[in-house]
Amino acid sequence: MNVARPMDCWILALCSDAKARNFLALSYGVLPILLEYEAGMGNDAVVRFIADEGLCQKGAKVVLTEMTSPEQPDVIDSLKVITLKCAD
Repeated sequence: MNVARPMDCWILALCSDAKARNFLALSYGVLPILLEYEAGMGNDAVVRFIADEGLCQKGAKVVLTEMTSPEQPDVIDSLKVITLKCAD
């Protein structure tokens, strides 16, 4: 268990690969979700999913990690922090 993360804070792992989703299902506090997502779609698909599922809280911070290099499928090479701008 990670003591740095609040107990009521889940990690949503939006995966475009069923194998990755199944692997992440074994991680404590991680909710893996299979999402049709292609590299280069940017943050739009993730933000849209958060809004569509009713998880959006205006001003909330979201940390996004992404593998952008198909040549190195096991390497996460992008990390972004975005602030959500949800509809009221």
